[in-house]
Amino acid sequence: MADVRNDLAVALQDRLSPEQLNTLINEVLAIEKNAWAEFNCKDCGKRQRQQARLSDARSVTQALTELLNQGFGRPTEQKTETEIVVNRQVFLIRDEDDDSDKELS
Repeated sequence: MADVRNDLAVALQDRLSPEQLNTLINEVLAIEKNAWAEFNCKDCGKRQRQQARLSDARSVTQALTELLNQGFGRPTEQKTETEIVVNRQVFLIRDEDDDSDKELS
């Protein structure tokens, strides 16, 4: 089975000019959504609602992530190996009646 992503990459290679890529990135960064905004009227002070266009940070982040994944592949997790270090304390206690050392741990 052919690698579709590779086939698409080859087909699109040199198809997008730097200006088109710049436009694509600018369009992604400009993604907006409609939302309701509440405000107080300047004249009467009454609370009002109106639809407004807001930047959609979540969609921008998802689009950029998808573009990066398509361009460079998904990042892989690096596994680090850890060692367990055991610290053991040993106390030597000398008995006054006995000249031998006793080990306590």
